[in-house]
Order: sequence, then C-alpha cells, then structure tokens
Amino acid sequence: AQVMVRGKVTRAENGEALIGATVSVKGSTRGTIVNAGGTFELKIPETSKEVTLVAKFIGFQDNEKKINVSGLATYDVVFE
Repeated sequence: AQVMVRGKVTRAENGEALIGATVSVKGSTRGTIVNAGGTFELKIPETSKEVTLVAKFIGFQDNEKKINVSGLATYDVVFE
C-alpha cells in the first residue's frame, strides 16, 4: 500500500506558488513536479515510517522537510 503526500510549494516573501519546482523523497528516485496550482502529490510506500522531502527550484536554496507518513492517508506539507 502507498500513502499519498500532498502539499504546496510557495515563496516565503509573498506566498506565490513556485510552479515547476520539484519535490522528491531524499535518497530515492520518487519525485514529482509542482503543478500550475502550486501543489504536488507524491506516493510513498506505507512501509516508510519517516521520509525527508526535498523541494528544489532554480534560484532558491533546496528545502528539506522530514515527515512521518506512518498510517496517514494524506499529509500536507508547505515549503516556504
């Protein structure tokens, strides 16, 4: 089974969505691109208790966020 992680990638200074940013699971090949609404969806194996998401966008420093995915259907993450 897999857990769906959903979130939004925004700029801290103005809340603007960073369309085209990438979000991936650190240390794996799983990843996705932020859509026109500034959101992303990423499936993670339910066996993963804790993962680190990495958001990247040209001109910004990479942003890492550790999340606990155990037993959750969704997990919202906001990168600023």
